[in-house]
Amino acid sequence: MKNIKIIITVFIASFLILNSCTDEGIPITLGGGSIPNGIFKDFTTNDAGVLETNDNYGLSVEVQTVPLNENGQAGTVTFSIEVPVANEDIPSTPIPSQYRLISRIAKYGPTGFVFAKPVHVWMPAKDEPTPEGLVIIKYDDENSQWIELPVAGIDSAKRTISAMSFTLGYFALVKNTLIQNHQKIDNPLADPKGMGGISFTSTACPETEVGLYHGPWFILTIKTMTYAYPDQASWYTNRAGANTLICTSNSTPSDPTSTFPNPPIKWWLPQGTYEIWITAYSYSVSAQFHSYYYTYSLPATVTINKPLVYQGWSGHTGWFSLNIPSGGTWIKSQSRSIPDQLPCWPTPTKTYGTGNFQATLTWTNTKSLHTDYDLHLYGPNNLHVYHGNKNPEGGFFALDRDWLNEYGSAIENIYSLKNQLPVGDYRVTVKYYSGNPGNRYSIRIKRPGSMRTYSGALTSSGQEVEIEKFTIR
Repeated sequence: MKNIKIIITVFIASFLILNSCTDEGIPITLGGGSIPNGIFKDFTTNDAGVLETNDNYGLSVEVQTVPLNENGQAGTVTFSIEVPVANEDIPSTPIPSQYRLISRIAKYGPTGFVFAKPVHVWMPAKDEPTPEGLVIIKYDDENSQWIELPVAGIDSAKRTISAMSFTLGYFALVKNTLIQNHQKIDNPLADPKGMGGISFTSTACPETEVGLYHGPWFILTIKTMTYAYPDQASWYTNRAGANTLICTSNSTPSDPTSTFPNPPIKWWLPQGTYEIWITAYSYSVSAQFHSYYYTYSLPATVTINKPLVYQGWSGHTGWFSLNIPSGGTWIKSQSRSIPDQLPCWPTPTKTYGTGNFQATLTWTNTKSLHTDYDLHLYGPNNLHVYHGNKNPEGGFFALDRDWLNEYGSAIENIYSLKNQLPVGDYRVTVKYYSGNPGNRYSIRIKRPGSMRTYSGALTSSGQEVEIEKFTIR
């Protein structure tokens, strides 16, 4: 591995729909559709929309969720939802015993990819009589633990629970039995340690510029949080970066394109005291969906000291109002991609190469478990694409992500540059280059008529395993 690139990303490659077959190769059209145990759909930087399975595992993205590419142009990412997840692919760290599994464990992709705005994820609650105590947990690869995400929405008609995250991966809907075990005897609907909630409503335009475009919408970002019940701190994380806790008024499951005015932001949070940044933003269609971000110079403060009270799925009361404090000013972001006044936001991944063929290898490096894997593609006419031959002769393929030794999510990506692939036999392999043995990897391969995900681990230096072989005729 010769080229260092600090990029936290994985791309879930899109399924390929066969249009025709000739001796010259196979032209392919990208799009969306179904895969084994799941569905997928392409979204560009300028798109907003929903991806949802028949049993209500879903996600929604808003405009500019997909980051720009390295050339500053609109990027494309294929989102996917896989459920159920094969047993061998489920994280080895078990879900903590305090949680009772309500949904299946689902894999939302692309995993490890940092988006410019949080993705709205929801999961079905099945036959649960009340949403009280229900929460989505997400697997944190870097720390090998399951963490709670604050609830960002409840759909009483579909009986789904939703949350927001800058990154995707393994999610599960669970019931927190520790909260359930602390219910008041005299009021079983009000759990003293249960989730509280904040409500934020504003139609103020911080600047004329915002009011002239679509919006404004609002983003709430937690700056600091002090728990009323310190034992709950281990359930969550609010580290700067991809695990920043955030909620927006945009991109709801029922309204991904965000008709304005929006309903209030409702955010289910642990009881405690919060400092929360308030950001207003809009975008301009005529300016290729460039956004305008304004963050208020003073964080809003709110204390949640009571839980919400539920009436089954029909409603919940007891919200605490979040208000814009006086004495501050709206500060315009210099970036049109993210609000640069908020250093806690993660740096978005620049979208990278995708084509008719794509193989993306990912794994996680930590201080205690650090490995360097290599991705290889072999093909006709002595084709060999890898870190030592990133742009082989012929111009059909390229390797544009090559990981060396940084901590965090690692990625290698090989993709096709032309619409037609040469006929012949191909092999995709993973090679153990150096580092600690036994680090699990995931690899997703798309090619004409197929998209598959594999996982595994290598244990000896120099070991190379064949992941997939195929023939294009």
